[in-house]
Amino acid sequence: MCIRDRFGPGFGLGGGGTEGPASILSRVPGLRVVVLSEAAEAGANLRAAVEGWAGDEPTVLLIPRSLALSPAGECVEALARPFATPRRVREGDAATVFTWGAALPLVQAAVARSGQDARIIDVECLAPLDRDTLTAEAKATGKIVIAHEGPRHCGVGSELAALFADDAILTLDAPVLRVTGDDGPLTASAEARALPDLETLTTAITHVATF
Repeated sequence: MCIRDRFGPGFGLGGGGTEGPASILSRVPGLRVVVLSEAAEAGANLRAAVEGWAGDEPTVLLIPRSLALSPAGECVEALARPFATPRRVREGDAATVFTWGAALPLVQAAVARSGQDARIIDVECLAPLDRDTLTAEAKATGKIVIAHEGPRHCGVGSELAALFADDAILTLDAPVLRVTGDDGPLTASAEARALPDLETLTTAITHVATF
């Protein structure tokens, strides 16, 4: 079974953009939760989910509303990489930024703005987490920022921070920083606050990379 749905800010729904469905769904045992980060890959990811590339478990493919409204450019017909696995979007040695969904473009902009040599990892599959791959990427730099849309409280970012505390604590050279959206509730006019703030994200990346 595959379920596709849109979430997050973008349609003027206000509080609907702060509910954090990815975190809620990630707590359901046996459910695979994948968050799309590239509009051009929407069809290819849906095909991979329906065809069970990652396994036979029921899969929820979440598409951020902000991505649904953005130009897709040249669409990818079939993925040339594994489905529902972390992918390195940008190389770098100064820090590692873990992100997914609509926060990815913000992270890319923040890294460029900071001038830091930070690698960017698109987590993509929030449940189950690929612990080994994510831990290896964290250990590679020892300096970590986690950025995602939606509430900070009880989000998947909290689970990632706990994972790195469990499995990578001896290699960490700086505090693990999380940059998220506001916890809300938010009005329709303020729904953009469900996304990380670019200035805050830039500051966090600079702080961790130069710690």
